[in-house]
Amino acid sequence: MSKVIWGIAIFVVIGFFLIYSTLQTNFSDPDDVQTFVGAAFEWVGQIGKSTYTVGKTATEQDWLPPNTTFIVND
Repeated sequence: MSKVIWGIAIFVVIGFFLIYSTLQTNFSDPDDVQTFVGAAFEWVGQIGKSTYTVGKTATEQDWLPPNTTFIVND
């Protein structure tokens, strides 16, 4: 489980770095900080929307082959 958390943390840090380098953010300028924070929140929100869409699509799929019979042993 800790590897998953580390993986997510590294992904987020790399994402923030890419936003920082793309926007050429100067953190001493309040306008640049506001732009960076807005872009970062937008990126995280888009990740959430995409994850929701993938999860929703995956749960709507028919994963079992046709004519599958379930046997329940009580």
